[in-house]
Amino acid sequence: MVAEEIQALPVESFLDVLALQAGVNRGPSGELHIRGGRSTEIAYLVDGLSVGNPFNANGLATEVATNAIQELTVVSGTFNAEYGQAMSGIVNVVTKEGGEKLEGTFSVYAGDYLTRHEDIFYLPPGIQRNTTTIEGTLGGPVPLTGKRVRFFFSGRRDQSDGHLWGIREHLPSDSANFNVNPWYYEIQGRPWTAYGDSLPVPDERVPMNPRTSSNLLFKLTARPFQTLKVEYTHMRDRARSKPFAFEYRFNPDGVVTYRDWSRNHALHLTHTLSPRTFYTIRLSYATHSFRSYLYENPTDPRYVSDGRIVGFPGNQFLFGGDQKGHVYEDSRSWRAKLDLTHQFGRIHQAKAGIDWNVHYLSRENFVVLYDGNQYREPTVPPLDSPAHDRYRNRRVLIWSAYVQDKMEFEQFIVNAGVRFDYFWPEGEYIPDLLDPLGPRKRARPRYRFSPRLGISFPITETGFIHLSYGHFYQMPPLRNIYINPEFEFGVGTTPTFGNANLRPERTVMYEIGLQQQLGALVAIDVTAYYKDIRDYLTLQTVQFRTASDPLYRIYLNKDYANVKGLTFSLTKRRGRSDRLAATLDYTFQIAEGNRDDANAFYFNFLSGRETPLELVPLDFDQRHVVSSTVTYGTGRWGVSLKGQFATGYPYTPELINQKVDLKPNSARKPSQLTVDLYLYRTFALGPASIQLFARVYNLFDRLNERFVFNDTGRATYSLARYRNLHATWEPHYGKPGIHTLDEYLTRPHWFGPPREVRVGMSLAF
Repeated sequence: MVAEEIQALPVESFLDVLALQAGVNRGPSGELHIRGGRSTEIAYLVDGLSVGNPFNANGLATEVATNAIQELTVVSGTFNAEYGQAMSGIVNVVTKEGGEKLEGTFSVYAGDYLTRHEDIFYLPPGIQRNTTTIEGTLGGPVPLTGKRVRFFFSGRRDQSDGHLWGIREHLPSDSANFNVNPWYYEIQGRPWTAYGDSLPVPDERVPMNPRTSSNLLFKLTARPFQTLKVEYTHMRDRARSKPFAFEYRFNPDGVVTYRDWSRNHALHLTHTLSPRTFYTIRLSYATHSFRSYLYENPTDPRYVSDGRIVGFPGNQFLFGGDQKGHVYEDSRSWRAKLDLTHQFGRIHQAKAGIDWNVHYLSRENFVVLYDGNQYREPTVPPLDSPAHDRYRNRRVLIWSAYVQDKMEFEQFIVNAGVRFDYFWPEGEYIPDLLDPLGPRKRARPRYRFSPRLGISFPITETGFIHLSYGHFYQMPPLRNIYINPEFEFGVGTTPTFGNANLRPERTVMYEIGLQQQLGALVAIDVTAYYKDIRDYLTLQTVQFRTASDPLYRIYLNKDYANVKGLTFSLTKRRGRSDRLAATLDYTFQIAEGNRDDANAFYFNFLSGRETPLELVPLDFDQRHVVSSTVTYGTGRWGVSLKGQFATGYPYTPELINQKVDLKPNSARKPSQLTVDLYLYRTFALGPASIQLFARVYNLFDRLNERFVFNDTGRATYSLARYRNLHATWEPHYGKPGIHTLDEYLTRPHWFGPPREVRVGMSLAF
């Protein structure tokens, strides 16, 4: 998809475009999945080089604004041997370059949520400026270089209060005692008895998932010779956000803040040696940092003792307190990639290359201890305790080499290749799972060979059938390798251990499909695929030696999944005199695997048996997904629609007062439906132009239920009342600060965002 097509759609990120492709769906938490794989199986490339966050295997570390994208390519099938460290898909973003003359754009737009569901999201009444976006680009030739050197700059800043709001009824410092009669609790420092007709309960609305982010991209392109092209790209991101914490909905100031920032320097060189031979060299250095805490200083006196809330009965919003967790993550990544391409005669186009990645990972996490009794002031746990993990500059080496040949015969085309991957994480592991306290060993390198084969042959002048087969490997998320690196057991706890000796996860994929062009502007693509996924990372619970010994959990390559699917895509491009463009994508898919909770993989030394494995639908499995876009317009005005329908995610039903052992994920949540709208009108201002536009997300303000109560299968109601969930609280209904069961069962984070309207203007010159 090229820049003009992206800019014509109601999207805020290239990830929104990716979600429209056949074979792609979003999980309940909004994460992307390609052909039934986990969200960490997608490799994100910018100008051909990875920008993944090594802690998450392939998590996106650096965003690229849509106004900086020249082309977006998604490979969701059996990709060639040149691509690795991914098992589901490759997303390559090609950034824009400066042109022969100075050009630029500037846009500003803002909006708010206009919904009839304020009672769920607690959004402030009326219309406010909830979101604001400012972005711009500038590109052209660098002066005094004879147009041999060109530059491109893109910048974007987003500020959003989010759609999940709370009420500042309590402060973190409020205290409560539910062990006395009558109950004692405070509302913003005053006893609850102080509130009544003369002093109303505070009801200030507060955003609880706000986010502020900025993104910058600068690119220099030089052509010192006709056969040589050199590019330097610098990207940087910064973001600050808060995660929504439901239990803190009436005590919003007690929630931590997330802070992310990343920088990426990349150098690309393309040198043409002859009409048949060229090579590319890509180098990059990237850093990424993440912080999570309420107060930067872990001994900050503003932290509140856990002992200020006594005898809390549960099943209610918190009356005070704060989150005391601290997480610090830093990664440094060096990457280098060399590719050589040569055309042998008319038939063979050979390509070979090497890819080298080395990551240095540092992480620290702990929870501040402060209970007012044993710990009378905020205290950082000692480093030798299980409550405090830290490691510095753990090195992970990943390198690969490949060779592939594209053979173009008269009747068919063959794409064959093989890839070698080498993985070496630095660290120790437990060699004997039944002796976790015994001696440990250093992790050894792992390596794998991956054959890839693709064949296509024409069936008409404008159509062909394609078949492909391939093996794909990638390391699990590196964060899970180094959990609890000291392998410490806490008193009365079930610790979780990482494992530096993990094997790469593996996928074997088969695919067959048909591509056919219908006339000059319409094309269809039908593809069937099957994936066999093994050595998936999962937690196993281990009971060792005797029944009195503690349990522990450890990450192992024991999970399994398989995916069967069929995709259909129809694309209608815009012609010279045709103002209409449209796409239609349909996916039928069955994604099944082992239950992925720790209790599903239980090994008991006393019995010598493991829990039997059973295939169930994966949590993000959606059997039917239909996506469509329609764009109509001229150079002066236009309108576009983007819609998607998907059947519901699975869940495990709960039958009250019935002794029935139901299979996990055996029922389905409600279906999902979203429709987005984009309108624009352009006015000429001499050599420049100005555009007025509006974007409407979730046009019909539909409540899409992503999570549900297991006793009803809906997010809108539960049978908790019949189980006396609020029996302790019901006698106190009507008192200031006491919230009803209906309020407690209103879960705004279980729904997708409500309708949002954004309006703005853009200047181009």
